[in-house]
Formats: sequence, C-alpha cells, structure tokens
Amino acid sequence: MPYDKATHDKPFLKPQQAFDLAAFINDDSIHQRPFVKELNSPHFEDQAIDYDRGPFNDSFPSSQHKYGPFKPIIAYWKSKGLTPSY
Repeated sequence: MPYDKATHDKPFLKPQQAFDLAAFINDDSIHQRPFVKELNSPHFEDQAIDYDRGPFNDSFPSSQHKYGPFKPIIAYWKSKGLTPSY
C-alpha cells in the first residue's frame, strides 16, 4: 500500500479487496517464503525503517520500528542527513 495514503476514516480499499489482497499475499503455494539464516543487517543505512532487527541508527525501540509511528523515525533520519527507506 502507498505510504500514508489511507487513514482509519478514509480507507483506500474496500474490505473485500483488502481480504482478497491479504489472501493472495499470504498464499504460500504462490509465494514461497525464503529461509533466512541471519536476520540482522550489518548496514543500518540499507534497511527499511520498519525493519525490527538492529542495529539501528537511532534510539527508537524495535517495537516502534515494527509497528510505528514512523513519522518521528523519518524526521530523525532526515535530520541526520540519511534517506529513510520504506
């Protein structure tokens, strides 16, 4: 979904469209999930802000990196001259 396009009072998709999309994405017979041996990224500049594994280039907790809110993280990264990836 496009970042910051939908809100709780202005959904982007109808409920049935959202269920259909979730069912398609979560269907393991279509999309095989890779087996990842190592989850930590050695380069914090390359990982997305919603990646919940360290190391982090900020003091935000891993739960905020996973669930948000993301705007404070984005503002912090931009203030340090880093380009956050989504």
